[in-house]
Amino acid sequence: MFRSIGATFAGLVVAALIVGLVESLSSSIYPAPPGLDMHDKVAMEAYMRSLPLGALIMVLVAWFDGTMAGAFLASLLTGGRERWPALVVAGSMLAGALFTMMEIPHPPWMAMVGISLFFPAAEAGRWLHRRYVLRGKPAA
Repeated sequence: MFRSIGATFAGLVVAALIVGLVESLSSSIYPAPPGLDMHDKVAMEAYMRSLPLGALIMVLVAWFDGTMAGAFLASLLTGGRERWPALVVAGSMLAGALFTMMEIPHPPWMAMVGISLFFPAAEAGRWLHRRYVLRGKPAA
């Protein structure tokens, strides 16, 4: 049980780090205008409407890749015996994305795609673990 909790926590840390790294890369490619007040909801709405499609897609890629990597690590650390650590990573990342979408208005299409990608990303991470780590090993 403690191993699974630790694996879940490690997966969450890795997921958050990857999301942060990819979103930082996106911010360097598509920088915010100087003087943008991140706490001004109207200004943030206008900023979000002005972002090119590539910037929005990079956020979705960050969410997917971070969740997939976190679920992969959680599966790796539990030996793939339990599914719930990967699902907790996905659920936690979804909760973070929902909070972000409530604070910063996102286009409706992005919200729909974003909400729908966390659990498939976790399953992709679990699949990668089964495919490349457990390949050829007897089932535990």
